[in-house]
Amino acid sequence: MKYKIEVLQDQKIVFVTSEGYFNDLVVAAYKEEFLQKVNTINPIEFILLIDCRYQKVSGFGLEKELQNALNMYLTYGFKQIFFTRLKSRIAQEQLEALHQIEHVTFIHEPEEILNSSS
Repeated sequence: MKYKIEVLQDQKIVFVTSEGYFNDLVVAAYKEEFLQKVNTINPIEFILLIDCRYQKVSGFGLEKELQNALNMYLTYGFKQIFFTRLKSRIAQEQLEALHQIEHVTFIHEPEEILNSSS
């Protein structure tokens, strides 16, 4: 899995891009970097935008990691949380099956938010 986490101060957006497959090592590094960056802002003033269009189907047992990530996002109290719809129908179904996913708004392209917040 490749990822990038950016804090766009002017737009009040935490912008995450991720693609590929999850594995335990990458998940740990991602979580650590995410926490470091989010701890530098006041999340209730920010939108969380996750571009996961090219995320792949998670392997057996990693659904828990997806749920943990969603729980972490919700805990911070972002103003809004947006996920892009995944290109993989099966991966999208995995995401939609998560507990509390109703707190996420799905969009097609990150530009829908990036361009409206500038």
